[in-house]
Amino acid sequence: MEIKFVRNCLETCPPSFVSIFIIARTMDTVIQCFQLLIPYYYSLLLPRMEVDPPPVYHREPLEFKSFNKFETCTKSFQQQYCSIYTARLKVLRNSLVQKAKIKWANIEVITLSELSERAEANTCTIIGTLYKHQELKPSILRELSEELQLVTQPARANYASFKDLLYLEDESLRVKLVGNLMDIQDIVTGCVCAVLGHELEDGSFSVTDWCFPGCCPKLSTFNHSERKGKVLIISGLDLANNAQLLSLNLLSEWITGMVGSKEVQDEIASTLCVIIAGNSVRGSVETYDHATYFERKAHDEAIFKKTALVTRKLDDFLLSIVQYCPVILMPGEFDPSCHTLPQQAFHPCILPQCSSRVQRSTHQRYHESRWPRRFLTSNMVGTYTALAALRADCTRYLTRLPIPGDRPIHHNGMPGHILCC
Repeated sequence: MEIKFVRNCLETCPPSFVSIFIIARTMDTVIQCFQLLIPYYYSLLLPRMEVDPPPVYHREPLEFKSFNKFETCTKSFQQQYCSIYTARLKVLRNSLVQKAKIKWANIEVITLSELSERAEANTCTIIGTLYKHQELKPSILRELSEELQLVTQPARANYASFKDLLYLEDESLRVKLVGNLMDIQDIVTGCVCAVLGHELEDGSFSVTDWCFPGCCPKLSTFNHSERKGKVLIISGLDLANNAQLLSLNLLSEWITGMVGSKEVQDEIASTLCVIIAGNSVRGSVETYDHATYFERKAHDEAIFKKTALVTRKLDDFLLSIVQYCPVILMPGEFDPSCHTLPQQAFHPCILPQCSSRVQRSTHQRYHESRWPRRFLTSNMVGTYTALAALRADCTRYLTRLPIPGDRPIHHNGMPGHILCC
């Protein structure tokens, strides 16, 4: 057996190997020399073998120009929503006047001040902002007045009821809207609207028809056949309640191109930006009934420690992908950020490793992205302007409507006007 092994070695090895085997005196020495020289033998053969080099993918750089419209330098609680409603009405009034004249022909369009001065209740058109009065909506003044009389009521997921009232208001006056042709349940506060009808004896306005301003003109966007860049949007990581790190590691490896076939890596390489849109730390509110002061204090300390561990996990995850792809981080409803709107970006101390490299944004972001030049055709300007908002804004609208909170807003009904008013 040993003689056959030496014969095979002598037949297959180079002459230099054969001379070494002849000098060796014993079989053990021959085997030791063969074990030492066989790696060198294969190293001589490797340059002759044709090995395909691994594919190399390059992500194109993406420049951001944030307009910082939702960043607050100084906190002030003196401003109210009335200024927003007034500015919105001022911008949309002329558009509604034109649409009302087209829809209702020669019906006169007047203001609420002119309506109050009229002696005759003729049919007319008035324009203003809708306000929906809801008794079930939380009120801090009501809570303070009833604090010592009633037990604290549980939080409601929906404030709509059949006792809701609808008003139309402008810069000076407000009038109550009534009528059987309108469905109050499909309206939310803040919509600018033109209504057709006449004034009743009790001062309310009987509505026979209405008109909304409609959607804004569609902006010109890139041709999808010409554009190769993609944006990846992620939301609801909920790392506080997701103890399994396997899915998070797989997501990180997929974004960085470490896993998948050649087709998968080619597709993920076209991702120019990753947007993490809220609820990364926590995806739901955590309720706890505090019995005593010490139990409440111990529970708060436990929550602080758990949040610190979760934010460190988020910091490690962002650090693993920000080295390969630009990342925009937006705070969610239950993330460790301020609860007043507009919700501000994460504090740099929360994410010490990646805060200098991640684009920390507010809960709404209005930015201008510059796409690579070779992705554009000759008639494109090379920029893309986008407004990003989180689910929390739409959720607040749904609490004012008599529909379940998990039901989306449709465009074929009245709730679709929420998105364009």
